[in-house]
Amino acid sequence: MTIAGTTDFYGIILINPGATLAVNLLHFTKGHILGAIYNIGGTVLVTNCIFDHNDGGITSNDSAVAIITNSIFHDNRATSGAAVVAGHNSIVRIFRSLFYHNHATAGGAFAIGSSDVIVANSTIADNSATANEVAFVIDGKLDIINSTLQNTIQGNRRGMLDGDVITLKNTIISDSSGTSLTENCGRPIIDGGHNLQYPDKTCFNISPVQDPKLGPLADNGGPTLTLALQTGSPAIGAGDKTVCLSSWAGGIDQRGILRNKSSSCDIGAFETGSVFIVQTPIPMLSLTLTPSLP
Repeated sequence: MTIAGTTDFYGIILINPGATLAVNLLHFTKGHILGAIYNIGGTVLVTNCIFDHNDGGITSNDSAVAIITNSIFHDNRATSGAAVVAGHNSIVRIFRSLFYHNHATAGGAFAIGSSDVIVANSTIADNSATANEVAFVIDGKLDIINSTLQNTIQGNRRGMLDGDVITLKNTIISDSSGTSLTENCGRPIIDGGHNLQYPDKTCFNISPVQDPKLGPLADNGGPTLTLALQTGSPAIGAGDKTVCLSSWAGGIDQRGILRNKSSSCDIGAFETGSVFIVQTPIPMLSLTLTPSLP
């Protein structure tokens, strides 16, 4: 089902304090001003949904809670945080989701202020920000676990990540095309171990700088598009198995593939080999993602 806003409609769904909303298998588009979902102190559970061409995807403010699973955010636009905004003591958890070609003045994908955000088994690819970074954190906390960040779009003033407390574990960050002071990161962030950065060392001083050999964003199975690891990728077998099997990563990759339990798992959102756990597909996944640059 598609839920579309109109040019004079201030967003699509407003969640009031104390309210709880669960949405599944919905397509949110053309949500203006307040975006698709504006959560003020409530709880929203989003599963198997698509958000595209909104003036912002999901905003959580004033002690709100948002749990996002198996969802796609693409071609959303905003001044700040085109896909997800977490502000004012909110909690946001994101699992096995895709963020592709979102654009904002600051925070092309995420804008986080005074909130706690965890992203696991997700792909963040080709998002852009004209005045700041793809994800920025102000007085908040962002943990990225077993995920893949790739950017080939020019114009990000300070790269992909910048902020106060950002920690990466078992994560790939690659190919940011910032045109100003830095590349992947606006400043060094916390290396939680077993990360891979390329082509520079702006995120960590100790993690290796190696080409992760990522394939194109494609249907590699599962409910969302992913960036597959190609033959010879240094990310294969280089992850921390304890992190892969943790409650946040869940022992599976973005597609629902079981992580390697007998030895080291792979870094990033994609696990080579192994077998599928059946996941509910997103009906609109067949949409062709061929947006024009902002």
